Amino acid sequence: MNFDLITLEYPPRIGGAGCVAQDIANVMSKNGHHVCVVTVYDSSFVELITGVVKCESINSHLKIKKIPVWKKKWFISFPFYLLKVKTKRNDITLINDFGAGYAVYMNRHKINEPYYMYVHGKEQCILSDSIVKNGFFKFKKSFLFNLVNSSGVICVSSFISKWLCSESSVKDIENRVDIIPNIVDVKLFEFVDKELIPSEFMITPPIGAFKFITVCRFVKMKGFDDKLEILSSLIDRGYNVIWYIAGDGEYKNDFINKVNRLGLSSYVVFLGRIDRGNLKYYYSQCDLFWLLSCYEEAYPLVYHEAQACLLPVIGLNKGGVSEVINNKIDGFVINSKYEFIDIFENKEIESLDMSLWKKSEHSPDMLYENLMNKFQK
Repeated sequence: MNFDLITLEYPPRIGGAGCVAQDIANVMSKNGHHVCVVTVYDSSFVELITGVVKCESINSHLKIKKIPVWKKKWFISFPFYLLKVKTKRNDITLINDFGAGYAVYMNRHKINEPYYMYVHGKEQCILSDSIVKNGFFKFKKSFLFNLVNSSGVICVSSFISKWLCSESSVKDIENRVDIIPNIVDVKLFEFVDKELIPSEFMITPPIGAFKFITVCRFVKMKGFDDKLEILSSLIDRGYNVIWYIAGDGEYKNDFINKVNRLGLSSYVVFLGRIDRGNLKYYYSQCDLFWLLSCYEEAYPLVYHEAQACLLPVIGLNKGGVSEVINNKIDGFVINSKYEFIDIFENKEIESLDMSLWKKSEHSPDMLYENLMNKFQK
């Protein structure tokens, strides 16, 4: 099969869409299909006006073509140069994100092949009344057009599928939607015995301390203040705890100042940005992954990454979190921050058997099987 994967984000930079794109490209090429990833790169103005497309061959089955984008104006050059790199008709084209969908829409009269859409979250173009976005650029119109004319739609969770079917107003859309959950690279994320952890990744918690860890972008809505309040309450109750945080972002400095003002600096350790390939070392040394995000996360893959390292997780019951965490089996889904104290004090975390988390259900093989079932319908 000749397979085009069009995606604004590749490789992963911020969101889950980039991770999914990389997983799809890898699993399809490893199974013998010819994959061409069409994406973008941050270019100079000269590269933009001359249309410099950067090409890279990963192997005989996987190629990457990058379209120049200047100052994040992807909605101008991505559609304009798309046909320059998409030179032949393929068996299947997969639109991985909204930016890719917009580029395809702008070339809709020239692209004549089956295409499928991935929906990773609530598309703001549907919810927005922006005159610029939906009047001039027609973002909403492009998204709905692609839904109507696609061969099929893939949603990453039931939560997103239900939202799409209710908000898009596309007739019979539910009959063309399939749910394919994101998977985790079970080779990249696995439990590592302490003796095998490189010295530069070893943590030094107080003796006997219960070790929390959070890995995410440092934004306030990820629930940092709520977790700090919980941590402070546990300390006041005499518990020996410590919290490790991996990530950077706009809220980090404000949060550090807040930690210092509360006199909790010895209980919170900032690890900074950690390469994904090294996160398993930190997960393997901790007792609980917690993320109480206030966002309606579509299918937060970070929980699975921790679970793959045999680390229990806890999350707030919003969005697709309950689809990622099997409550009281491989973690906990709570409705408010106040529930956490009871779970902790009753030692429910220690009662979880993480061996029940089945890697095979979240592996690249499962992703490939689900994709092929979708394409062959």
